[in-house]
Amino acid sequence: MGIVLMRGHEAVSQDLAEAYTWLSLAAARGPTELATELASYRVQLLRRMTPEQIAAGQRRVAEFIAQHAPAAGT
Repeated sequence: MGIVLMRGHEAVSQDLAEAYTWLSLAAARGPTELATELASYRVQLLRRMTPEQIAAGQRRVAEFIAQHAPAAGT
């Protein structure tokens, strides 16, 4: 999803902050091989993003993790 959002597609508008969110989450939660591959996409993406877009993407990652973190004791 992150790559589609990064590039845009006829059915999906380009959204760099949302692409950053999904690429970051996939890299953090996926296997090591996937994280390595996604790192190259994130580098390309970061070169195209404004500081505001980066901050928005980071905020979305933090919000997602907070909303989906397992409850204490589970």
